[in-house]
Amino acid sequence: MKKMFLMAIMAICAVSANAQVWIGGNLGYDFDKNNDVKTHALSISPEIGYNLSDKWAIAANLDYTYGKVVNSGSVNTFTINPYVRYTFAKAGMASFFVDGGIEGGFQKVENFDAEGVFGIGFQPGVALQISPKVCLVTKLGYLGYRHTDDHDRFGFGVNNETITFGAYYAF
Repeated sequence: MKKMFLMAIMAICAVSANAQVWIGGNLGYDFDKNNDVKTHALSISPEIGYNLSDKWAIAANLDYTYGKVVNSGSVNTFTINPYVRYTFAKAGMASFFVDGGIEGGFQKVENFDAEGVFGIGFQPGVALQISPKVCLVTKLGYLGYRHTDDHDRFGFGVNNETITFGAYYAF
């Protein structure tokens, strides 16, 4: 019994020695003007992850976005997005990855009832390791499906809504 307990402790230590926890996130601002309609959006997205190996990680982020159409209403969106990250290539300080995950939450448009938000999809990205503890990350696009109570969206695209920049700190 003691040997089994000791072996279990050693296995946990070996897994923990190779794994790293990281925290970070994204902060974003978007301005859009289309035919005299001006829209502002501010988003904050804290993130936490756990490296299982050199290739695989699991993580989750919370995303809050506030949007305002000038001379009109506002919208608040809150989602949680657990995902799995697969790093498929490394070149010096750069790592290339794809995140696959789901998102769920709600969206509240001013003067309307709150509605559910659901999505599933993939986001490719690049991580630049600037020190052993600090990493700069960008995600470049989205392939997937998003649903709100009155709107379905499927597609692939790279635009100002799907490009994000962030930083991680590993410990």
